[in-house]
Amino acid sequence: MSDNQRHRLFNEHWQELPAGAGSTAANRFEVGDMLWLDEANGIVKGVDQYTWDTSLAVTQQKAASRFAGVSAGHVLSTDVAGYRPVVQSGVVEMTCASATFRKGQWVGFAKQTGNALEPQKVAAT
Repeated sequence: MSDNQRHRLFNEHWQELPAGAGSTAANRFEVGDMLWLDEANGIVKGVDQYTWDTSLAVTQQKAASRFAGVSAGHVLSTDVAGYRPVVQSGVVEMTCASATFRKGQWVGFAKQTGNALEPQKVAAT
């Protein structure tokens, strides 16, 4: 993993949030993944599992309203349901989509190929 792909967590505040069993692909996530709270079942999932809406802007806005934080733990295929640490405040370094940023500019979830959000990448909004 190169330096620009590392996730650094500084002065973080985290709490344990419920995560589903990793036997379901939709429930798996890695350290550094941005997470959202699925209110239908009360568990956190990677933003790449958020249902796409009509456009990137609409999907980003709706996913942001359910943003739970950044994963400080993981759920593998063999893991059972339980609680995982989620960073909810602090300084988190993320990979950025290629762009020119202005100081103080807001960022949001980046788009993957197809209609899905990137779990570990942000883009200028």
